[in-house]
Amino acid sequence: MMNVPAHIVRANGTAVSMLMEGREDESVKLLHKTLSELRELVFSMEEDNDDDEVLLPPPSVVLQSIKIPFDSSPSLNVGAFSFFNRAIVMPATSDVTMDQFKLGAILLYNAGFCCHLKLMQTGLSRDLTRALGFYRHAFQLLTDTDAILGISDDDALLVLSLANNMGHLHSSLFDRTASRTCWDMMQNLFPASAEETILDDDDALFFYLATFLVPFDHLSASPAA
Repeated sequence: MMNVPAHIVRANGTAVSMLMEGREDESVKLLHKTLSELRELVFSMEEDNDDDEVLLPPPSVVLQSIKIPFDSSPSLNVGAFSFFNRAIVMPATSDVTMDQFKLGAILLYNAGFCCHLKLMQTGLSRDLTRALGFYRHAFQLLTDTDAILGISDDDALLVLSLANNMGHLHSSLFDRTASRTCWDMMQNLFPASAEETILDDDDALFFYLATFLVPFDHLSASPAA
């Protein structure tokens, strides 16, 4: 758990602003640079920490989504999952405290989202590979957090966003097993999130439609030979 430096919150916000201006490549570079700075900061903290320190659950931090407009390539409009075209921002306050795994996962999600957004417009396989790589790394960080501190209700937006967009990519690749894993994760997480009103109305409606109105049988099947 760490006090989030203001420059990391600002950098994430600047990267999202770049996305809104259609500057995906610049946004990815800034997020990659910010991740490197975060990694160095965490390493320096670990050297100073006592090995016997008791880890406590981090305080509540409400994340927000920012909708990013885009023009989609028709070739990516396949499968049961819809693209969740929203980046994630943190509250712009001076006293944000957050687990470093979750902070890294937010930056990685947004980096993956940059590549995913570019993929939706160009259809290039290179962008698909990069998007999945960032998303998987973000999910792994959250899995590490779950093993140590437990994923809180406030992580719902981040986890649902990751599961949906990974599912969208896997579905476009006709990978039914990976798509099903993402869909199951959303089914398990969404009801509690909606009940606690953790998500705003637009996000809640998106995930409700994505989770309950598309039967798994409608997920992409392998293309005919």
